[in-house]
Amino acid sequence: MKKITIINSLDGNDGQTFKDNLNQILATNIDRASFESFDLRDMKLNYCCGCWDCWFKTPGKCSQKDEMPQLIRSIIHSDLTIFISPIKMGFVSTDLKKITDKLIPLVHPYIEIVNGECHHVKRYDKYPKLGLILVDKEWNRESYRIITNIYQRLAINLRTELAFSILSDGRMEGIKDAINHF
Repeated sequence: MKKITIINSLDGNDGQTFKDNLNQILATNIDRASFESFDLRDMKLNYCCGCWDCWFKTPGKCSQKDEMPQLIRSIIHSDLTIFISPIKMGFVSTDLKKITDKLIPLVHPYIEIVNGECHHVKRYDKYPKLGLILVDKEWNRESYRIITNIYQRLAINLRTELAFSILSDGRMEGIKDAINHF
């Protein structure tokens, strides 16, 4: 059975409607999969302070006491992790940026050459594929392109792939197909 982790940083009524629609798609259209969903706005999550304890003092674990360990556990044990965010000021929400920064314990501090580039050494044998759903009613394609590129680079660093990236105006077109084909 496949496991999908959903990390949602949408807020307000639009966020709840989108989440409800996504849950319905997942429940009725995705066979042989289990889902774990996190609403970042409801979680206690600190910003990365750059102390590097997650690499040296407490390898693989952030020294801050927040709810990040449950996210890390779910992500590393999933087959697909979907990040959902509005586009705010040309980038993902602050909540999703916090999470992205705090994924650093998923790799070692050591560097190796991969496809002619320097990347961190893997900490785990398997990493999930990544999916990205960006919600923007104004269809800001330039911001979408920049954000997608950054998450493609994150996928490379985690030795996985960005399985899909979708720009949505809040409707669900294309999302079901992207998840079904990961």
